[in-house]
This record gives sequence, C-alpha cells and structure tokens, in this order.
Amino acid sequence: MAIHKDQTINYLEKDEILDIYKNIMKHYSRVHKISNTEKLDEVIKKAKEYTGDIFEKASVLIKELVTAKPRPFVDGHKRVAWISAVRFLEINGYHFFDTSKLEDIDFIGKNIVLYLVQIQQKRITNINQIRAWLLSLFIES
Repeated sequence: MAIHKDQTINYLEKDEILDIYKNIMKHYSRVHKISNTEKLDEVIKKAKEYTGDIFEKASVLIKELVTAKPRPFVDGHKRVAWISAVRFLEINGYHFFDTSKLEDIDFIGKNIVLYLVQIQQKRITNINQIRAWLLSLFIES
C-alpha cells in the first residue's frame, strides 16, 4: 500500500470525537460522562503534531486515547480510540479491509479488543508496532 506522506491530512476535531463517545455510550445504554476535555485537546494535538504518516498519526490517536491520564471519559476509552482511528483513516482515504469482519464478534474480540487491551496495559507501547497492526487492517480507497 502506498502511503502518501505529503498528502493533506484531515483530522478529527474534538466535537467529532465527543460525538463518537456519546454515540458509543448511547449504543451500549450507558450514561456518557466526560471527565476531562482538556486532556482530549492534548490527545488531538499530539496526533496532529506527530511527524509521521497517516498510520503513525492514527496510532498516536489510539495510544493516547487508550492510555491518557487523566482520562477524558469515565468509560469507553478503547471503543472511542478504535472508532476514532477508523473514522480518521476513512476521512483520509483508507478503509477497513473487510467491513463484514466488523460484525464478527470473534474477529473483533481476538483482533481488536485484545490488541487495545494490550495497549491499555502498556504491553504494546511502540507507535510503529501499532502502525503495522493498523496497516494490516486497512486498504486504500
């Protein structure tokens, strides 16, 4: 897959990530409680300022949302991180390799959730490792 470092990058803004969070909490019938919007601003800024390609920036977004202290949200960090990264890559011309897999509970559990838990537990901390994982899941449009 060709990664275009000089392409114009479209970023998610805070309101978009907050909408993702609210929709996730609504989907799971949970009350959405935002605990630290300033931290969310920091996460977005880190992803924007990170020098690297689109997949490195998506990796920073995931890592920072999953591991942020203090947490921007009371619940749902891994889900918000995943959906935000998917959306970020989509608006920049990359799509999940097989959308039918997004409804496959086994695939999601073994390939997405477990990976995000490893990031949360700081077993995976390297941006290039997260980047390689994302590259295996997305194709260019």
